[in-house]
Amino acid sequence: MLLQLQSHGFAILENGGSGLDTEPEFAKLLNCSPRPTYYSGCGRHIVKTSVVEVLRQDSAAYLPKRFGIHGDIPAYYHPLEVGILHCSQQIKGEGGENWLCDSFHVAEQMKEEYPMHFELLSTVPVHWRDVGREPGTMPYHLESWYPTISVDFNGQVEMIRISNHMRGSHFAKKHKDKLFSWYKAYFTFYKLLHSEQYRAKYKMQNGDVLVLDNKRVLHGRGAFLPLPNDF
Repeated sequence: MLLQLQSHGFAILENGGSGLDTEPEFAKLLNCSPRPTYYSGCGRHIVKTSVVEVLRQDSAAYLPKRFGIHGDIPAYYHPLEVGILHCSQQIKGEGGENWLCDSFHVAEQMKEEYPMHFELLSTVPVHWRDVGREPGTMPYHLESWYPTISVDFNGQVEMIRISNHMRGSHFAKKHKDKLFSWYKAYFTFYKLLHSEQYRAKYKMQNGDVLVLDNKRVLHGRGAFLPLPNDF
């Protein structure tokens, strides 16, 4: 599984259990040091997808509507490396399939086919902002500035930050002349990430555990129609 995570950016474990302690126990098997986040008590980042225990209005992740391709918590100064998504119970209704996309591959395609777009997305900083409060926890307010595509000193892609629900509306003053060009580049990239050519679909089943390289493989979820006995 670790080899697949390294080569493909994700791995799936079927029948991993449905208990609430599945994620931290699985993290131990991966030799991951649990890292607290404001969305979960432990784990690099733990999200139960495709099944919603309570329909809440404070986060797109808790709603049955389509949840676009994204990476988790892009505003972190030290970004999450491994994401563990656990399906404790799948809905019996229609929809709710998970989407996966190798964003590094798409970024390289952008670099080849749209070099000016790639340049903008890798140099213009984006305002990332997340403010709220999870039940039973302290309020949180996180802000930072990072480009959508982060590259190393050799120009190689090392992380993609995409998350429309955490992207702020501010634009750095010295880059305001690039505003419309940046949005054109961003929409081109975002459309490619959602295209059938680059996006894989997989509907998790009860007990499935999906492990992701959060810097590389973006994820999302299709809309779903829950039945009355799903909750």
